[in-house]
Amino acid sequence: MNAAAREDDRPGAPAGPPKAGTDVSLVPQVFPPPETATLASGARVVLRPTRANDIVALRMYLPMGPLYEAEEESGLSNLLQEMLLHGTLRRSEEELQDALADLGVKLDTGTANDYGSLTLRVARPELERALDLFEEVVTQPALDEEELRKEKVRVLNRIKVQNDSLLAAAFELFRETFYEGHPYHKPILGYPHTVRPIERRALQDARERWFQPHRLVVSAVGHLEPDLVLRRIERLALPTSNGALPSPPGGIVRHAEPREVTKRRESLAAWIVIGFPAPSFVDPDHAAARLLDAVLGGTMNSRLFTELREKRSLAYQVSSYYNDQRGHSFLAGYIGTSAQKYDEARAAMLHEFRRFSEERVPDAELERAKRYLRGAYIVSAETNAAQAARMGRYELYELGQDFGDRLLERVAAVTSDEIRALAEKWFGPHVLAAIRPDDASLARLAETGEPDDLFETTGMEEEEPE
Repeated sequence: MNAAAREDDRPGAPAGPPKAGTDVSLVPQVFPPPETATLASGARVVLRPTRANDIVALRMYLPMGPLYEAEEESGLSNLLQEMLLHGTLRRSEEELQDALADLGVKLDTGTANDYGSLTLRVARPELERALDLFEEVVTQPALDEEELRKEKVRVLNRIKVQNDSLLAAAFELFRETFYEGHPYHKPILGYPHTVRPIERRALQDARERWFQPHRLVVSAVGHLEPDLVLRRIERLALPTSNGALPSPPGGIVRHAEPREVTKRRESLAAWIVIGFPAPSFVDPDHAAARLLDAVLGGTMNSRLFTELREKRSLAYQVSSYYNDQRGHSFLAGYIGTSAQKYDEARAAMLHEFRRFSEERVPDAELERAKRYLRGAYIVSAETNAAQAARMGRYELYELGQDFGDRLLERVAAVTSDEIRALAEKWFGPHVLAAIRPDDASLARLAETGEPDDLFETTGMEEEEPE
């Protein structure tokens, strides 16, 4: 199964706060240092052998996704990743799934904004046979025409389901508005009009373009023999053309003036997303932005939840989302509110953003956010798969394997004055996207009254499988 995936291995990930009474500043997080190697093919491998348990988790990363797709190719990366598990040149999909099940292997694919991934999880005694199947999937995908036809139907249904979630639709409208002509404006799943025409030849061409050994990053954690893993990665028979990937746009996405877009739909509530440009995870302001996000909407005692939901009864659902990436990041708040309270909720959300540039975050509130971030960071690395995800992304983005430790040190040192300076620097003209009830919905609400409670998915959950 392909999760349109972004493994959320950042401090402040939605892993939940530590248990009450735990002083996370005293909780050690000691892992064996990873071993790194660059193979003759150019592939980069990061390994952490450990005997803490008998599970091996291996992840493979390749640059692909919306950042590297042309406009007319939107959704191609996701569809290619989906098709990898629909059979190989040697086995049908049913035979492949039976072989994986016989070994107790979990094999998943994923697509993010700027990479694709494959994840293998297996008990140590079955590792070699699991690597045989992994190699077969990666190097000999069938990309069968009939399976492609069925998979496109499934993807089109997922696009429809996502659009049926009004909060997800508001986020999609925000993404399109915020990024405009930047490649990130495209959804990972693609658009119906770009997915329908995709044929087998397009998948083959895309695989030859993206599945290049010199672009490959592999990370593995568990009870493994490093030499075995290195040999198996080295022998992967991948395409070897030297076609260059398009260079990602540089700079920072900024808007000269506020932009607000609204769509009217059948709905029982108004769904609002308001956001601003934000530091990437290689920006010096990144640690301060993670803390600001935690204070704003990261927990149930955050400002958005306390002020807008608990005190003012403006929100069915409210939180924040920090989309920190290699570049062109954003920080957004979102709220579901009653149709009659739209203007008040919009103003209140903007006020909470502006507060950061107008007043200092109290020391106690800042320290609580720091404890939360450190606790979430520790919890998010509990499994071998999560550790492998973290190591793989650090290597893919050339951040250094000590990136997380350096970030935690930086988080601990951030001051309220730095957060205020960050808000003054980054929170300029805002972007707002909203889904509001149409006339028929407003008439129905006038007859039946407002609902007691509502909940919608953001559409971002699929980007966070770990």
